[in-house]
Amino acid sequence: MSADIHVKDTVFARDSSGKRLPQHVFEGPNWAALKETIFLHCLPHVQFRATYTGDPRVWSVDSEKSTLSDFESLVSIKMGRYFFKLQNDTHAMRYITEHQADTFTVSIFKWGNHVSTATDLQTFQEQCIFSQAQDRAGAAAESAHNEMIRRLKEKWGMTYTSYEANWRMWASRILKLPVYQHDMHVANPPPEIMLHLFEPVPNGAQQRNQSLQRSMTVALDIVDSCLDGLGSLKRLVSDVVLRIEADESTLSTKRRVIEGFLQEITPIAVRPDLIDLLRSIPNADDEEHIEA
Repeated sequence: MSADIHVKDTVFARDSSGKRLPQHVFEGPNWAALKETIFLHCLPHVQFRATYTGDPRVWSVDSEKSTLSDFESLVSIKMGRYFFKLQNDTHAMRYITEHQADTFTVSIFKWGNHVSTATDLQTFQEQCIFSQAQDRAGAAAESAHNEMIRRLKEKWGMTYTSYEANWRMWASRILKLPVYQHDMHVANPPPEIMLHLFEPVPNGAQQRNQSLQRSMTVALDIVDSCLDGLGSLKRLVSDVVLRIEADESTLSTKRRVIEGFLQEITPIAVRPDLIDLLRSIPNADDEEHIEA
């Protein structure tokens, strides 16, 4: 079975408006096998199915991935302008065999066959894809960031701790995704690429241990500071002692010099040793003045 393949956002959109995939040839011994081959080839181009309830329509997205049982709601096959209507497996294989020289058209509905018109697509995107709070550039508004940060902290604030900027980066990463995926990503821990930015919140024993470590660190800093101060004072005292000793040596030298000068200029009258020496010298007889 040779087929042209188109990926369309809505059921009623023209084939040419969608993304065209390379032509492909599907093979299988029976319709069940051929159907599975077609489905597996189309599955990478299908999102989670969009569904709605009520009027006006309230859109939502299936939480489970599509399976082979969803084939009819995701894939449409036609030959020329006529849709392939399956009556039974035998009829399907006979029809395909009869047109094996022709090229079928396989349409893949990106969101499923509930999104029929452009209006459906717009309403669905407004409710489930795009953030409702947007700035002028179309990005998520500040209020949306704050709300997402609040949700993340409410879910993970007792498990992880980090700077406010890192919580905001995580929130911004989620807000770039379709709205219907937000709940799933909020329920998951930080992505692997950001996990190094978050640290586990310590338990009671760890908090007490950290508090004790901080106290001991402060005490150690104080002791080290005091030791540094005493070392500086000790060096100053050593300098003072050396200066005192140098001054003492200089003064002692000057004292000896002064004493030497003092001995040279001291009068005899104040030198008892010289007076006693003079007194011990005997007087000589004055023979020159004796009268004849």
